[in-house]
Amino acid sequence: MKNFLYLVIIASVFIIGCKEDVMTFPELSKAKIRFINGISSSENLRIDIDSATVAQSLSRGQYTSLIEIASGKALPWQVYDNSSKKLLFQNFYTVGPNGQYLIFMKGASVNTAGFLAPIPDTVSSPFGAGNAAMRFVHLAEKVQDDPALEISLNGIAVTPFSIYSGDYTRLFPLKAGQFSLIIHDEGKPETFRNALPFFTYKEGKVYTVYTYDIPGETQRIGAGIIEH
Repeated sequence: MKNFLYLVIIASVFIIGCKEDVMTFPELSKAKIRFINGISSSENLRIDIDSATVAQSLSRGQYTSLIEIASGKALPWQVYDNSSKKLLFQNFYTVGPNGQYLIFMKGASVNTAGFLAPIPDTVSSPFGAGNAAMRFVHLAEKVQDDPALEISLNGIAVTPFSIYSGDYTRLFPLKAGQFSLIIHDEGKPETFRNALPFFTYKEGKVYTVYTYDIPGETQRIGAGIIEH
């Protein structure tokens, strides 16, 4: 009987001890996401993540500030046309802790709407003193004949390679200073698609130039720039 009571006491202490010594795991640092609306089939968007709205009335060609997202677990991402409230596309995504990414949304129709692959949101130029850095992202889908595009600054082509719709370049260097940027067909600066005139590119900064469709246009495209 004494042995039985002893075992009961030991078991009770063990159970209580386990309750008091519950394992806890540190919360993972959040990721930061910047969304860019390149969808031409909707004038503005609403973005929900895990049933919470993180962006409201994001106009075509515009981008959000950096948004903190829970990391380490799959969460539902949903993109709606903000006017009709229609769900355009959705999926589950998992982001890593401490990451910072550009998420471009593209598509000229409901059937082609979706996310471009995440791009690391580099915040400082890796190219040394006197230089800035740039990447070029091409989202426009309705340009006639779907030509490869490139960028010229003050008439000199600077992109390391031309890109087709749905693609983007690696970071490439450019001298810091004020330039007029022209987007045109590969090797054909006379095929003007859009321009970002007299923009000042700062030493050590990173810039992302991107294109998107203008509804009803097959020659001209929209263009925007992000300073990181």
